[in-house]
Amino acid sequence: MNTFKLLLATVLLLLFGAISYGQSGFQVKGKVQGLQADSLSVLHFDTPSAPRFEKIPAFNGDFQFSGKAEFPYFVQIIYLTEDGTNRKLTEFMLENSNLLIAGETAHFDSIRVIGSSSNTILKSYLEEDKALLKHWDDLKEIYDRSKESGDLSTTGIIAKKLNQITQVDRKALLKEYVKRHKEQMVAALLPNFCLLVDQLTPEDYLDLYASLSIPIQQSIYGQELLLKSKLK
Repeated sequence: MNTFKLLLATVLLLLFGAISYGQSGFQVKGKVQGLQADSLSVLHFDTPSAPRFEKIPAFNGDFQFSGKAEFPYFVQIIYLTEDGTNRKLTEFMLENSNLLIAGETAHFDSIRVIGSSSNTILKSYLEEDKALLKHWDDLKEIYDRSKESGDLSTTGIIAKKLNQITQVDRKALLKEYVKRHKEQMVAALLPNFCLLVDQLTPEDYLDLYASLSIPIQQSIYGQELLLKSKLK
């Protein structure tokens, strides 16, 4: 799919989404060049137990499915390759809106999901957290070299910076995103997708819960944060 066609599809989707604002269900349409599969498996992670499985037809890279989401939740789309291997096409946060899945190839990194504000927020948070993790990895290399060479002064300085990233900066980023999007359900979901679970304290969970709007606090995801603040 060339850039012009993808841009045109995006504009049409956004216009249609504006007309159907506040709709009670979701409509997902896919256009992926090079996708040879004649069917796809959609895994809906909308229950605490095993994901709900849905098989949908595909033809020349085009596919669609629809339904109603009580709240935003995680979805994975899997397809079977010619050699019989299951491969992930994409994954995203599904919400009640019109979504477009588009890509110039069936490769995971080339697929774009358009139309889900929850997914946009999640991806933005993960990208910023990824940058902090990259900085931590770079500093860790310096720390290891300094420790190996016996440079205790540099080792001590770098150790403090590593701790700052893990215990302060990454937690602050998560709390900032939750507070910024406190009126949306995805704010209560972000702590479930972060890679900080082992570092979050009961106080951190309570802070996250307190920053949510009252309706989101009363949701199942908000109550889950409150429960974690009491259990850990």
